[in-house]
Order: sequence, then structure tokens, then C-alpha cells
Amino acid sequence: MPKTLYDTLPDGVKVYVVDGGAVRKKDQAFLVGGHGLIYKCIPEKEIWLEDTSDKYYIMVHEAVEYYLMRDGMGYKEAHKRANAVESRARRGHKTHIEVRGTRYAICKPN
Repeated sequence: MPKTLYDTLPDGVKVYVVDGGAVRKKDQAFLVGGHGLIYKCIPEKEIWLEDTSDKYYIMVHEAVEYYLMRDGMGYKEAHKRANAVESRARRGHKTHIEVRGTRYAICKPN
């Protein structure tokens, strides 16, 4: 699967831009983003984003969801919280995630 590095998050989690159509051939449930704790076709410490104009906000959502699930939260609650953070980011608020007790700002890549 061809992928282009978009960003690297805390703990070395890599964020890649991928061809969403090609991913959907492997997993029809893939929409515009996902991570390896949900999709078997994505390596565990990776987040994949389709190349859309709002991929930054999708990255915020997927990163929050990934870290919450990695630390033991169920998908349903992690997804709900990720939606809230993504919504705040879309309204222009600074976005932070906490990874193992350390708080990180998530900034748009250049």
C-alpha cells in the first residue's frame, strides 16, 4: 500500500496519507481515516488518512481515538471523545492530547 508520511505523533505513531479507495478494497468500513487498533489492514502504531482538504481534523480525531483506546478505553467512548476534540479543533480551538501523562499540542503540519 503506497503511503506518504504526513506527521509523526508522540510515542512514534506515524500518520500517513493513503489512497482511500485502495484501502476500502481491503476493508470496506474505512471512511476517511483510521488506525491500527480498529482496522486490521493498518499497522498498530499507524494512522492512515485519505487525502482530503480536512485531513488535519481527521488526524486530530484519529489520534485522540487511538491514544484513548491504546490506554484501555473502549471504541464507543473513545470515538465520542474524539468527535468532541475534532469539533473544537474545527472551531479554531487549540488541540491537545495527553499521552501517558504528558500533554502535547497537535499543530497542523507545514
